[in-house]
Amino acid sequence: MSPNYMKIIAKIPAVKTFDLPTGKFKATLIQIKPLTKQSKKGPQNWIRIVFQVQVDSMADQIPCAGRNFHIDLNPGSDLRNFLEVWLGSEFFKSKSNQDLDFADLIGKNGDICLSHYLGDEYEKPLVIIDNVFPANSLKLEDKPKSLAPVLKK
Repeated sequence: MSPNYMKIIAKIPAVKTFDLPTGKFKATLIQIKPLTKQSKKGPQNWIRIVFQVQVDSMADQIPCAGRNFHIDLNPGSDLRNFLEVWLGSEFFKSKSNQDLDFADLIGKNGDICLSHYLGDEYEKPLVIIDNVFPANSLKLEDKPKSLAPVLKK
């Protein structure tokens, strides 16, 4: 390099990826996006929740996993069941008959269980969030022996 030229260096940022391995990992909720889906009954309000997942072997990327839910917090609904596993049933008892601002959950940590769906319609496996548990409640492994959650004793 000629002494007349100044060295210019710029860092290439990590890229967000949704191609993750199966297993149990630490995760943080980083995004909630509103969605509108059409149904036979008309438009429905949905949300997409996105977690940043800590996968040691993917340190050069931003590993993320997302899941869509119909906004229904009635007992037994998919969203309520998902949130109760993560936040606990006391969360809903303490906030009964109140509004839930989903933005308040951003930054909350948990232990996430990921699996794959292999279908003919996909070039690569679709990553599924099976569940999110309270932080530090699972034995985390880079490659679990099974996809079933293992609770710490």
